[in-house]
Amino acid sequence: MQPEEFEFVSPPPFPDAPVPDAAALSALREIEQEMQRTPSPLPEAAVSDFPAPMMTVMYTPHRLAPDAARSAVAAALAPLAAELPRGVKVDSLVASLRPVFVPRWFLKGEISANWSASGVEINSWEIGCPECHGSGKQGMGVNQRDCERCWGSGKEKQTSRNKHPESGSVSAALIESLDNHECGVGLTLEVTHDDNPLLLPDEERMRLRCLRPASVYSSDALDAFKNRLAATIEAQAKAPLDRYARIDDFLFDAETVRSHGAVAAWLYPAYLGGCEANGGKCYVLCDALGGKVSWAQAAAGSATDAAAAGAGAASKPSPMLLVMAGAVALAAAVALWYWLSR
Repeated sequence: MQPEEFEFVSPPPFPDAPVPDAAALSALREIEQEMQRTPSPLPEAAVSDFPAPMMTVMYTPHRLAPDAARSAVAAALAPLAAELPRGVKVDSLVASLRPVFVPRWFLKGEISANWSASGVEINSWEIGCPECHGSGKQGMGVNQRDCERCWGSGKEKQTSRNKHPESGSVSAALIESLDNHECGVGLTLEVTHDDNPLLLPDEERMRLRCLRPASVYSSDALDAFKNRLAATIEAQAKAPLDRYARIDDFLFDAETVRSHGAVAAWLYPAYLGGCEANGGKCYVLCDALGGKVSWAQAAAGSATDAAAAGAGAASKPSPMLLVMAGAVALAAAVALWYWLSR
Protein backbone atom coordinates (compact mmCIF):
# COMPACT_ATOMS: atom_id res chain seq x y z
CA MET A 1 0.00 0.00 0.00
CA GLN A 2 1.62 3.23 -1.16
CA PRO A 3 0.12 6.62 -0.25
CA GLU A 4 -0.46 8.59 -3.41
CA GLU A 5 -0.97 11.96 -1.76
CA PHE A 6 0.54 13.63 1.27
CA GLU A 7 -0.11 16.99 2.79
CA PHE A 8 2.23 18.41 5.42
CA VAL A 9 0.08 20.42 7.78
CA SER A 10 1.90 23.25 9.56
CA PRO A 11 0.46 25.06 11.37
CA PRO A 12 -1.58 23.81 13.11
CA PRO A 13 -1.85 20.02 13.37
CA PHE A 14 -4.59 20.45 15.97
CA PRO A 15 -6.91 23.09 14.50
CA ASP A 16 -9.34 22.77 17.41
CA ALA A 17 -6.69 23.41 20.07
CA PRO A 18 -7.79 26.32 22.23
CA VAL A 19 -5.93 29.60 22.46
CA PRO A 20 -5.07 30.48 26.08
CA ASP A 21 -7.34 33.04 27.67
CA ALA A 22 -6.18 35.93 29.85
CA ALA A 23 -6.10 33.79 33.00
CA ALA A 24 -4.04 31.07 31.32
CA LEU A 25 -1.58 33.63 29.94
CA SER A 26 -1.23 35.24 33.37
CA ALA A 27 -0.46 31.84 34.92
CA LEU A 28 2.07 31.13 32.16
CA ARG A 29 3.87 34.43 32.80
CA GLU A 30 4.09 33.59 36.49
CA ILE A 31 5.74 30.28 35.53
CA GLU A 32 8.13 32.15 33.23
CA GLN A 33 9.08 34.56 36.01
CA GLU A 34 9.69 31.71 38.45
CA MET A 35 11.88 29.96 35.88
CA GLN A 36 13.88 33.15 35.40
CA ARG A 37 14.35 33.66 39.14
CA THR A 38 15.90 30.25 39.76
CA PRO A 39 18.62 28.49 37.72
CA SER A 40 17.79 25.21 36.05
CA PRO A 41 19.67 22.11 37.25
CA LEU A 42 19.80 20.93 33.63
CA PRO A 43 20.50 22.82 30.38
CA GLU A 44 17.63 24.75 28.83
CA ALA A 45 17.04 26.33 25.43
CA ALA A 46 14.77 29.07 24.14
CA VAL A 47 11.50 27.79 22.65
CA SER A 48 12.00 30.26 19.80
CA ASP A 49 14.99 28.14 18.71
CA PHE A 50 12.82 25.10 17.90
CA PRO A 51 13.85 24.03 14.41
CA ALA A 52 11.56 24.59 11.45
CA PRO A 53 9.35 23.12 10.10
CA MET A 54 8.11 22.53 13.65
CA MET A 55 6.45 25.92 13.61
CA THR A 56 3.46 25.06 15.76
CA VAL A 57 4.24 25.03 19.47
CA MET A 58 1.66 23.81 21.97
CA TYR A 59 1.81 23.64 25.74
CA THR A 60 -0.09 22.24 28.69
CA PRO A 61 -0.30 24.44 31.80
CA HIS A 62 1.07 23.30 35.15
CA ARG A 63 -1.97 21.84 36.90
CA LEU A 64 -0.06 20.77 40.00
CA ALA A 65 0.66 23.65 42.38
CA PRO A 66 4.25 24.00 43.65
CA ASP A 67 3.28 22.92 47.18
CA ALA A 68 1.55 19.83 45.79
CA ALA A 69 4.64 19.01 43.74
CA ARG A 70 6.86 19.31 46.80
CA SER A 71 4.54 17.03 48.74
CA ALA A 72 4.56 14.47 45.92
CA VAL A 73 8.38 14.44 45.74
CA ALA A 74 8.73 14.18 49.52
CA ALA A 75 6.23 11.31 49.65
CA ALA A 76 7.94 9.47 46.78
CA LEU A 77 11.50 9.80 48.13
CA ALA A 78 10.89 9.39 51.87
CA PRO A 79 10.60 5.57 51.70
CA LEU A 80 13.86 5.50 49.68
CA ALA A 81 15.86 7.69 52.07
CA ALA A 82 18.04 4.80 53.25
CA GLU A 83 18.80 3.76 49.66
CA LEU A 84 19.64 7.21 48.29
CA PRO A 85 23.30 8.08 47.67
CA ARG A 86 25.23 9.51 50.59
CA GLY A 87 24.78 13.25 50.83
CA VAL A 88 21.32 13.36 49.28
CA LYS A 89 18.93 15.28 51.45
CA VAL A 90 15.28 14.91 50.51
CA ASP A 91 14.47 18.30 52.04
CA SER A 92 17.10 19.95 49.85
CA LEU A 93 15.75 18.29 46.73
CA VAL A 94 12.22 19.33 47.60
CA ALA A 95 13.32 22.92 48.22
CA SER A 96 15.14 23.06 44.87
CA LEU A 97 12.06 22.26 42.78
CA ARG A 98 11.31 24.77 40.05
CA PRO A 99 8.79 24.69 37.18
CA VAL A 100 10.08 23.53 33.80
CA PHE A 101 8.70 22.48 30.44
CA VAL A 102 9.84 19.17 28.96
CA PRO A 103 9.81 19.27 25.13
CA ARG A 104 8.08 16.54 23.17
CA TRP A 105 6.95 16.06 19.56
CA PHE A 106 3.34 15.51 18.62
CA LEU A 107 2.83 13.23 15.60
CA LYS A 108 -0.60 13.14 14.01
CA GLY A 109 -1.49 10.93 11.06
CA GLU A 110 -4.67 10.29 9.12
CA ILE A 111 -5.11 7.72 6.36
CA SER A 112 -8.04 6.49 4.26
CA ALA A 113 -8.46 4.09 1.36
CA ASN A 114 -10.87 1.88 -0.58
CA TRP A 115 -10.26 -1.86 -0.44
CA SER A 116 -11.43 -5.00 -2.21
CA ALA A 117 -11.13 -8.70 -1.46
CA SER A 118 -12.63 -12.09 -2.12
CA GLY A 119 -14.17 -13.83 0.84
CA VAL A 120 -13.88 -17.59 0.37
CA GLU A 121 -16.75 -19.69 1.69
CA ILE A 122 -15.82 -23.37 2.07
CA ASN A 123 -18.51 -26.05 2.36
CA SER A 124 -17.77 -29.74 2.97
CA TRP A 125 -19.99 -32.85 2.88
CA GLU A 126 -19.69 -36.62 2.40
CA ILE A 127 -21.05 -38.93 -0.31
CA GLY A 128 -20.91 -42.67 -0.84
CA CYS A 129 -17.67 -43.75 -2.46
CA PRO A 130 -18.37 -44.09 -6.21
CA GLU A 131 -15.72 -46.83 -6.52
CA CYS A 132 -17.16 -49.25 -3.97
CA HIS A 133 -20.70 -47.77 -3.94
CA GLY A 134 -20.39 -47.05 -0.22
CA SER A 135 -19.52 -50.60 0.85
CA GLY A 136 -15.87 -49.89 1.58
CA LYS A 137 -14.90 -53.21 -0.05
CA GLN A 138 -13.69 -54.34 -3.45
CA GLY A 139 -13.47 -57.85 -4.94
CA MET A 140 -15.19 -61.09 -3.98
CA GLY A 141 -14.48 -63.91 -1.55
CA VAL A 142 -10.86 -64.42 -0.67
CA ASN A 143 -9.94 -61.55 -2.99
CA GLN A 144 -12.03 -59.05 -1.13
CA ARG A 145 -10.08 -56.04 0.16
CA ASP A 146 -10.58 -52.52 1.42
CA CYS A 147 -11.46 -50.03 -1.26
CA GLU A 148 -8.29 -48.25 -2.33
CA ARG A 149 -10.19 -45.05 -3.07
CA CYS A 150 -11.91 -44.55 0.30
CA TRP A 151 -9.57 -46.78 2.36
CA GLY A 152 -12.49 -48.89 3.50
CA SER A 153 -14.62 -46.06 4.88
CA GLY A 154 -17.23 -46.20 2.15
CA LYS A 155 -17.38 -42.41 2.09
CA GLU A 156 -15.75 -39.66 0.12
CA LYS A 157 -15.41 -36.03 1.19
CA GLN A 158 -16.57 -33.32 -1.20
CA THR A 159 -15.63 -29.65 -0.85
CA SER A 160 -16.83 -26.53 -2.63
CA ARG A 161 -15.17 -23.12 -2.53
CA ASN A 162 -17.26 -20.10 -3.42
CA LYS A 163 -15.73 -16.66 -3.73
CA HIS A 164 -17.75 -13.61 -2.75
CA PRO A 165 -16.46 -10.21 -3.86
CA GLU A 166 -16.28 -7.67 -1.02
CA SER A 167 -15.26 -4.02 -0.93
CA GLY A 168 -15.45 -0.97 1.28
CA SER A 169 -13.77 2.16 2.60
CA VAL A 170 -11.75 2.62 5.78
CA SER A 171 -10.04 5.49 7.57
CA ALA A 172 -7.94 5.88 10.70
CA ALA A 173 -6.34 8.65 12.72
CA LEU A 174 -3.60 8.34 15.34
CA ILE A 175 -1.90 10.80 17.67
CA GLU A 176 1.39 10.08 19.42
CA SER A 177 3.83 12.10 21.49
CA LEU A 178 7.55 11.37 21.52
CA ASP A 179 10.34 12.26 23.91
CA ASN A 180 12.39 15.18 22.68
CA HIS A 181 14.75 16.17 25.48
CA GLU A 182 18.45 15.62 26.08
CA CYS A 183 18.63 15.51 29.87
CA GLY A 184 21.51 13.02 29.72
CA VAL A 185 20.12 11.22 32.77
CA GLY A 186 17.27 8.76 33.17
CA LEU A 187 14.47 11.24 33.81
CA THR A 188 11.33 9.99 32.13
CA LEU A 189 7.68 10.96 31.96
CA GLU A 190 5.03 8.37 31.17
CA VAL A 191 2.97 10.80 29.18
CA THR A 192 -0.52 10.12 27.91
CA HIS A 193 -2.15 12.35 25.31
CA ASP A 194 -3.48 15.53 26.83
CA ASP A 195 -6.89 16.30 25.38
CA ASN A 196 -6.58 20.06 25.39
CA PRO A 197 -3.07 21.41 24.81
CA LEU A 198 -3.04 25.14 24.23
CA LEU A 199 -1.51 26.94 21.29
CA LEU A 200 1.49 28.96 22.47
CA PRO A 201 1.28 32.57 21.23
CA ASP A 202 4.26 33.83 19.26
CA GLU A 203 5.09 36.51 21.83
CA GLU A 204 5.36 33.84 24.54
CA ARG A 205 7.62 31.73 22.35
CA MET A 206 10.14 34.57 22.34
CA ARG A 207 10.38 34.48 26.15
CA LEU A 208 9.68 30.91 27.21
CA ARG A 209 12.40 28.32 27.80
CA CYS A 210 12.30 24.54 28.12
CA LEU A 211 14.72 21.73 28.85
CA ARG A 212 17.18 21.43 26.00
CA PRO A 213 15.45 19.62 23.13
CA ALA A 214 16.96 16.81 21.13
CA SER A 215 17.67 17.31 17.44
CA VAL A 216 14.85 15.39 15.75
CA TYR A 217 12.75 12.32 16.38
CA SER A 218 14.16 9.12 14.93
CA SER A 219 13.23 7.64 11.57
CA ASP A 220 12.44 4.41 13.42
CA ALA A 221 9.68 6.22 15.29
CA LEU A 222 8.26 7.57 12.04
CA ASP A 223 8.33 4.13 10.43
CA ALA A 224 6.61 2.60 13.46
CA PHE A 225 3.95 5.33 13.34
CA LYS A 226 3.33 4.71 9.65
CA ASN A 227 3.09 0.96 10.21
CA ARG A 228 0.54 1.42 12.99
CA LEU A 229 -1.61 3.58 10.72
CA ALA A 230 -1.47 0.99 7.93
CA ALA A 231 -2.17 -1.89 10.33
CA THR A 232 -5.15 -0.02 11.79
CA ILE A 233 -6.98 0.41 8.49
CA GLU A 234 -6.11 -3.14 7.41
CA ALA A 235 -7.63 -4.51 10.62
CA GLN A 236 -10.73 -2.38 10.08
CA ALA A 237 -11.12 -3.61 6.51
CA LYS A 238 -10.71 -7.28 7.42
CA ALA A 239 -13.03 -7.22 10.45
CA PRO A 240 -16.26 -7.76 8.40
CA LEU A 241 -14.57 -10.65 6.55
CA ASP A 242 -14.18 -12.79 9.67
CA ARG A 243 -17.22 -14.82 8.65
CA TYR A 244 -15.29 -16.29 5.74
CA ALA A 245 -12.99 -19.28 6.00
CA ARG A 246 -10.34 -17.48 3.96
CA ILE A 247 -9.62 -14.10 2.40
CA ASP A 248 -8.12 -13.96 -1.09
CA ASP A 249 -6.93 -11.05 -3.24
CA PHE A 250 -7.04 -8.45 -0.45
CA LEU A 251 -5.94 -5.11 -1.92
CA PHE A 252 -6.07 -1.40 -1.21
CA ASP A 253 -6.89 0.68 -4.27
CA ALA A 254 -3.69 2.69 -4.73
CA GLU A 255 -5.58 5.51 -6.43
CA THR A 256 -7.76 6.08 -3.37
CA VAL A 257 -5.12 6.01 -0.64
CA ARG A 258 -4.93 9.42 1.02
CA SER A 259 -2.62 10.24 3.92
CA HIS A 260 -2.13 13.43 5.89
CA GLY A 261 0.47 14.05 8.56
CA ALA A 262 1.32 16.80 11.00
CA VAL A 263 4.01 17.51 13.56
CA ALA A 264 4.05 19.97 16.45
CA ALA A 265 6.27 20.73 19.40
CA TRP A 266 4.55 20.07 22.74
CA LEU A 267 5.79 21.60 25.99
CA TYR A 268 4.89 19.26 28.83
CA PRO A 269 4.73 20.72 32.37
CA ALA A 270 6.90 19.40 35.19
CA TYR A 271 8.89 20.41 38.26
CA LEU A 272 12.63 19.75 38.33
CA GLY A 273 15.03 19.71 41.26
CA GLY A 274 18.66 18.78 41.75
CA CYS A 275 21.41 18.53 44.34
CA GLU A 276 25.07 17.55 44.78
CA ALA A 277 25.66 14.07 46.21
CA ASN A 278 28.65 11.77 46.52
CA GLY A 279 30.68 13.75 44.01
CA GLY A 280 27.93 13.72 41.39
CA LYS A 281 24.52 15.25 40.88
CA CYS A 282 21.04 13.89 41.55
CA TYR A 283 17.84 15.01 39.89
CA VAL A 284 14.14 14.59 40.51
CA LEU A 285 11.34 15.30 38.04
CA CYS A 286 7.68 15.61 39.04
CA ASP A 287 4.94 15.41 36.43
CA ALA A 288 2.88 18.60 36.82
CA LEU A 289 -0.28 16.87 35.60
CA GLY A 290 -0.42 13.60 37.50
CA GLY A 291 2.28 14.07 40.15
CA LYS A 292 4.38 11.03 39.23
CA VAL A 293 8.00 11.36 40.37
CA SER A 294 11.12 10.26 38.45
CA TRP A 295 14.56 10.04 40.09
CA ALA A 296 17.99 9.82 38.46
CA GLN A 297 21.67 10.25 39.33
CA ALA A 298 24.50 11.40 37.08
CA ALA A 299 27.92 9.88 37.66
CA ALA A 300 30.63 12.18 38.97
CA GLY A 301 32.43 13.99 36.17
CA SER A 302 29.88 12.89 33.57
CA ALA A 303 29.00 14.87 30.49
CA THR A 304 25.68 15.69 32.15
CA ASP A 305 27.47 17.34 35.07
CA ALA A 306 29.56 19.41 32.71
CA ALA A 307 26.51 20.38 30.65
CA ALA A 308 24.54 21.34 33.74
CA ALA A 309 27.46 23.41 35.06
CA GLY A 310 27.55 25.27 31.77
CA ALA A 311 23.78 25.62 31.45
CA GLY A 312 23.96 29.39 31.83
CA ALA A 313 26.55 29.72 29.10
CA ALA A 314 24.60 27.34 26.89
CA SER A 315 21.36 29.26 27.29
CA LYS A 316 22.25 31.50 24.39
CA PRO A 317 22.87 29.47 21.21
CA SER A 318 26.03 30.16 19.28
CA PRO A 319 25.95 30.90 15.53
CA MET A 320 27.28 27.39 14.91
CA LEU A 321 24.40 25.89 16.89
CA LEU A 322 21.94 27.92 14.85
CA VAL A 323 23.50 26.62 11.64
CA MET A 324 23.26 23.07 13.01
CA ALA A 325 19.61 23.66 13.94
CA GLY A 326 18.91 24.73 10.37
CA ALA A 327 20.57 21.60 9.03
CA VAL A 328 18.62 19.46 11.44
CA ALA A 329 15.40 21.15 10.39
CA LEU A 330 16.10 20.42 6.73
CA ALA A 331 16.92 16.80 7.55
CA ALA A 332 13.67 16.50 9.53
CA ALA A 333 11.62 17.91 6.67
CA VAL A 334 13.25 15.61 4.11
CA ALA A 335 12.85 12.58 6.37
CA LEU A 336 9.18 13.32 6.97
CA TRP A 337 8.47 13.91 3.29
CA TYR A 338 10.26 10.69 2.34
CA TRP A 339 8.44 8.66 5.01
CA LEU A 340 4.96 9.67 3.93
CA SER A 341 5.61 9.73 0.20
CA ARG A 342 7.14 6.30 -0.27
